[in-house]
Amino acid sequence: MLPKAYIVHQIRNRLRLRIPERCQDSDYFDMLEEQLTSLSLFSGVEVSPVSASILLEHPFHSYDAVRPKLERLGLFDVIAEKPPAVRPMEAVTAKLGRTDSLINEISSGGFDLRTLAFVIAMLMTLQQAARGNFSGPAIPMFLAALSLVTSNGGNFPGAGAD
Repeated sequence: MLPKAYIVHQIRNRLRLRIPERCQDSDYFDMLEEQLTSLSLFSGVEVSPVSASILLEHPFHSYDAVRPKLERLGLFDVIAEKPPAVRPMEAVTAKLGRTDSLINEISSGGFDLRTLAFVIAMLMTLQQAARGNFSGPAIPMFLAALSLVTSNGGNFPGAGAD
């Protein structure tokens, strides 16, 4: 099944599509850029894996002439409606999952976001304890750090499973 490319905006000689299900997929967007740039009907092609968007400039062709050619490529299905809205917590969860994966990748599996948060919380606990703030910040910080290693099996929702 092809990914859905939603029309974000369209004017006489420009078309912006968004492919939310391929967000952050650099390989896919590199392939799209290569395929779309090779077509003579586009004078400009810009892709952004971060925003999952494609900007197509087609000054010599109408959208009605462009759409069938896009569909024949078989790279995505063009949907003539706005992309579905992402709820704020879904976006936060997705970003936490990507950050977790990035930390894990950079540390070669030695750290993840939860472990990093635990270490930071423990350092803050020690700092408060050194200041003599046991009943105030030190104990709640320690309990917060402890909850990081005991809740949800150590995984963030949305984080890639290995």
